[in-house]
Amino acid sequence: MYLGVKAVITKSFARIHKANLINFGIVPLVFENPADYDILEEGMSLSFPSFMADIKNGNRVKAVDAKSGKEFYFLHDLEKKGVDLIEAGGMLNYIFNTRK
Repeated sequence: MYLGVKAVITKSFARIHKANLINFGIVPLVFENPADYDILEEGMSLSFPSFMADIKNGNRVKAVDAKSGKEFYFLHDLEKKGVDLIEAGGMLNYIFNTRK
């Protein structure tokens, strides 16, 4: 959160870790195609052209490798409350903004 991380992408999440990420406003994403894990390399630069729109409108998030143009797809299983927490920037911001 303090480093500006917007998402964590992995093969799977432990329940508590996933909840902590959401509470800090970080989106937990998993690979739609697990084989893509082996394609990604350190130093690759992924852009997310419609990050928040993808998160709000479904469970599939598109990313594009800046160098090759290859598209990758990731999934989230956020419910409405989770999306609201992410959009607010985490639990503290959500509580602060809803208590006004």
